[in-house]
Amino acid sequence: MKCKRGVQADTLAKWQASESRAAETKTVADQPAVAALRSAAEAAAGEAKAAKRAARLAAMPPRRAWRHMTPEERLLKTAEAELAVYGKIVSPDASSAYEARAATQETAEAAGQTPALPRSSVPRASAADRPESLTSRWAALQRQAKKGGGNHSQLPGSPIGATYRHIDMEITLLDARSAVAVPKKQYGRRQAEDLLAGDGAKFVTVRTEVLNDAARSIDLTCSRPIQTYVFDDCGRRFDSVARLYQIAGNPECNENLQPGFTSPMTWVYRVPVHASIIAFEFEDVSDFTRDNTVPPTRIPLLIADS
Repeated sequence: MKCKRGVQADTLAKWQASESRAAETKTVADQPAVAALRSAAEAAAGEAKAAKRAARLAAMPPRRAWRHMTPEERLLKTAEAELAVYGKIVSPDASSAYEARAATQETAEAAGQTPALPRSSVPRASAADRPESLTSRWAALQRQAKKGGGNHSQLPGSPIGATYRHIDMEITLLDARSAVAVPKKQYGRRQAEDLLAGDGAKFVTVRTEVLNDAARSIDLTCSRPIQTYVFDDCGRRFDSVARLYQIAGNPECNENLQPGFTSPMTWVYRVPVHASIIAFEFEDVSDFTRDNTVPPTRIPLLIADS
């Protein structure tokens, strides 16, 4: 026969085991609710962070904001611009980014979080009416700009003020226009003369600001550390004219741009008078040991008439 103390110890052990099993059962039962609360808290924190970032970008000048955007944010900005111009999204990458955001919102809505836009509200272009390439897209935008008049740089989707990079060179697009004559610099007492395009031709000028982010200085006008071209809607490629140092506002020959500094630079191209220029392309060729697998950076253009 067990002593009284032994019976009490057995009873206490059974009670503790019962309480432990009850606590484990409650913990398992509470796990979905805890996970849901944690997910809701993380989603709320993410939304607050996104809203704060959006407000910070909105307060920046457009050029600086574009520089600080992630690739996904730039695609979403492109999608919004295409919606404003076409009423639908025509770029596959922009469409994918837009739909991914809508899917994320739908998932949050299903979990009882922030309401999402219905997928049906995301306009998409059919295969029949989607432009075949970026070239045809911007050709259509340019035709619309010419038809509607006004300031081309303010059209939705226009890259004016945006900054682009290729390896160690950054170019900010400031202006793109066509003209039959381009002002040249005045040297000494000689009267400055305009550079004339001639019969059946016109000039396309691409005014930019160049940042030298390389480890050495560059001579923009004579050593050509940045190779540039413009393209028309037929896919033809045009080189810049010679002696760019003579163009008003450009650096002189051998006026080296030091690392970390910026300089204004205008590239000039002579093209057929009826050519419709729709893209500007540049490539950092300042270092022959560079990665040759990096494709040139192409910037769509909306050309304004001078």
